[in-house]
Amino acid sequence: MEKNKSFYRPFLLIIFVFIIMFKIIVDIMPSDYIYIINAIFLMGMIILLYFKGGFPRDRSYYKKSSIKIVLIIMLFYIFIIYLLGLFVGFIKNLYFYDIFMLLKNVIPIAFFIITSEIFRYLFLRHNPGKANIAIFTLELIILNIIIGISSYNIVSIKQLFIIVSMVIIPIIASEVMCTYVVHNVSLIPVILYKLIYNLLFYIVPFSPDLSEYFISVFGVGIPYIIYIEIQNLLDIY
Repeated sequence: MEKNKSFYRPFLLIIFVFIIMFKIIVDIMPSDYIYIINAIFLMGMIILLYFKGGFPRDRSYYKKSSIKIVLIIMLFYIFIIYLLGLFVGFIKNLYFYDIFMLLKNVIPIAFFIITSEIFRYLFLRHNPGKANIAIFTLELIILNIIIGISSYNIVSIKQLFIIVSMVIIPIIASEVMCTYVVHNVSLIPVILYKLIYNLLFYIVPFSPDLSEYFISVFGVGIPYIIYIEIQNLLDIY
């Protein structure tokens, strides 16, 4: 088992080196390439893990129930935010009316989400050990934070607070929840959650004009609710 755990340390080191290089790249390269660069890197890591131990079948007994839980929570989330839109107003989604811009934004994000979660699944399903799982999750958090804050310029304390509350804390909540669900249940619920949450406002003609407060609350609240419900599911059985 110790030998099996030690196999993953080079993977963690490779991810760490990539994070450093990626941070440099983000500062000098157009944001259009951010998701593609990450997805290509993750594909390479997926191939390495596949040759190490294949692709374990996702046969979790809880998979169907967990998918239902996530879909119900996300539908409820959509209902709530559009209900709030009746009070805070709506904004027109320009991406929806330009198919080229829509695909240009949706496809890279979707590709990144799917590859990152497959990578998470393969890494966790090969029993790397608790310490390696913690380091792995931390590295994914840092990677996603770099992506999340790449479009911001911190020029004031207020903007720093907004970035922390709207981007950093929700990313931490999301990545920890995803690791928990993938490790204990299945890959599919996490992919569904991320695709819906991250792509919803690209594929609808208008969206609620939510304030930073609501974005922060939902960004932390949705992962927490999913975590609690999945935990309850596991406790029941």
